[in-house]
Amino acid sequence: GFCVGANSSLVPLYINEVAPSEIARTLGTMNQLLITIGVIFAPLIGFGMPNFPPKTPEYSDNQFYKVILGFAAFGAVFRLILSLIVFTHETPKYLVQLSKDDEARVVLEKFYPDSRAQEELSKLRQQRESQAQGGQLTMRDVLSAKYSKRLIIGVMVAVFQQLSGINAIIFFSNQIFPDGEGTQDTVIMDALQIIATVCAGLVIERFGRRSLLIA
Repeated sequence: GFCVGANSSLVPLYINEVAPSEIARTLGTMNQLLITIGVIFAPLIGFGMPNFPPKTPEYSDNQFYKVILGFAAFGAVFRLILSLIVFTHETPKYLVQLSKDDEARVVLEKFYPDSRAQEELSKLRQQRESQAQGGQLTMRDVLSAKYSKRLIIGVMVAVFQQLSGINAIIFFSNQIFPDGEGTQDTVIMDALQIIATVCAGLVIERFGRRSLLIA
């Protein structure tokens, strides 16, 4: 739960701060698409799981859970290795906030030609100066009446995303779908979710997030 929560906030933030503006939205959609593809692996693995009745010796001695945990651990370890070897730099925005402009330029040059890198660095500097003029926000400021409307909107967007989304059905699919056909039904549902994610990405590309959120 901790890792999923961290991923839900850190990964989109990292993508947003690293990706060139012209493809940032597309990469955000790709992140969500890869999540839905990952979700479908769970029931696919279930097709090969032995189905022993509970409270039987076979059920108690079943070691198949090690395969499932190992499959999940492989992805985590693989990304950890990439983080330690390949993606070793902070985001340019974060470095500029720390006044490490030279390091930020080195990172920007990995994604842009020299002229564009300098332009992006100038934009990040302007953002830093604007934030400095506005002052540093504290938790007390965030909870004050001045920001209450924005805080409520931000929290409720996250709440409604979970309460109206597919997550609850995915989490309890083994109880919602009948025994025997449950795994097959879950795979079909997860496959439809992948299709829906692709369609949603196309709609976002066409209309933008703000107009869709207002609607």
